[in-house]
Amino acid sequence: MPAAALTPTGSHLREDVVTLPAQTSDAVRYALYFTPPEGSALARFDTLWFDAARAACPSHPHDLRTRHPEAARRDRTVSPVGLPLNRQAAITAAPAIYGLHVTLKAPFMLATGRTPTHLLRMAQRFAQRCRPVQLPHLRLSELDGFLALRTSSECPGAAVLAASCVRSFDALRAPSSAAERARRRAHGLTRRQEALLSQWGYPYVFDEWRFHMTLTNRLDRTCRDEVANRLIPLLRTVTRERQRMDAITVLLQQHPQQHFRTLARFTFRQL
Repeated sequence: MPAAALTPTGSHLREDVVTLPAQTSDAVRYALYFTPPEGSALARFDTLWFDAARAACPSHPHDLRTRHPEAARRDRTVSPVGLPLNRQAAITAAPAIYGLHVTLKAPFMLATGRTPTHLLRMAQRFAQRCRPVQLPHLRLSELDGFLALRTSSECPGAAVLAASCVRSFDALRAPSSAAERARRRAHGLTRRQEALLSQWGYPYVFDEWRFHMTLTNRLDRTCRDEVANRLIPLLRTVTRERQRMDAITVLLQQHPQQHFRTLARFTFRQL
């Protein structure tokens, strides 16, 4: 299944330079995220923080029993963060599948009769209607046992953008499978979240949505505090400068547990 030959980064989609994936598997999922622009401080941090997990097990990063040919060397090698590479890979295994992102429309399969081209065209039109959202300063925070980047104060503009994305693209989404709904429920849902899951395929939308960029798996407090102390100096540039959400990225996951890959990133209209 071919991936994108070239990633469009502006508001124009050129089909002559984009090779769309064939919809040959029921497991193919798409997602709509905000991802940092190439060359930005956030993008550099993404590489520094998640590449250990990406290298450890490119196809199945959740299964840490799968050994990479260079696993023995990594066990003895310290990453730029100051952690052994194998330990950093384990700590970041789950979020590395998605990369550094803010969820706008959670992963979904395309509805019958819908194609990746429909999705890309809709994303292009959506971006043309949107304006960039200036974010409050980001800060490293704990969220349900995870470490994440969150805004230092509420950001209604980001919430409005996410809600609009959920509604606008839902016509392309196939109904959630029973297995997917069971997986979501296993984490424990409120009555409100259950209703959102049933209607929108994801329990954390609208009033349940929270701006966050997940950085780790769920960690115990001792490990979380240790990792946070190592991350704080690495995040100084990211947390000192105000960021903005200025694009929507369409991503593809070809098989369960494989990393999501970018199909296209469409920038919003400038202010």
